[in-house]
Amino acid sequence: TRASGCVGFLHAVVAMGSVQCSTCVEECPGDSEPLIVCKVPTFRTTVERELGEKIGLKLDALDRLGFVIIDIPPGAVKAWNDACPVDRALQVHQRIVEVNGIVGDCAAMFAAMKQSAIWHLVVQRPVEIRAIISRDDTKSLGMNLRYSTSSNSLMIAEVE
Repeated sequence: TRASGCVGFLHAVVAMGSVQCSTCVEECPGDSEPLIVCKVPTFRTTVERELGEKIGLKLDALDRLGFVIIDIPPGAVKAWNDACPVDRALQVHQRIVEVNGIVGDCAAMFAAMKQSAIWHLVVQRPVEIRAIISRDDTKSLGMNLRYSTSSNSLMIAEVE
């Protein structure tokens, strides 16, 4: 019974109890135990804005590897979304995993977004996974959770 992170896959890999997901078919590379893993659909898009223009994104960097979009208030991104094809628009719950070639470093990705008028992004679309977790009569689920009181994200950091 465990969950772990796996780059290129869902934020959390779930291997506890019963997992139902229509896209679950692969195993996490390098893992010795078989896991049910969901490949997360990604897309590339380019956002253009004027330097100095308000960006208009509220982001959550809970896992410190990418940003989950939690809101798109008025600003450059909303204006860009209104003008771009729907399948390339940034949306709430999507996860930005690369900015201008920078991967895995939220501070560097955020700095690139602030300093650049053109963003070349790799974005993950959200995938819903429903898991049934069976447990004994213990009070704890045996998970260490990471969350921020100012966002709606919850991350399973470790399963004991």
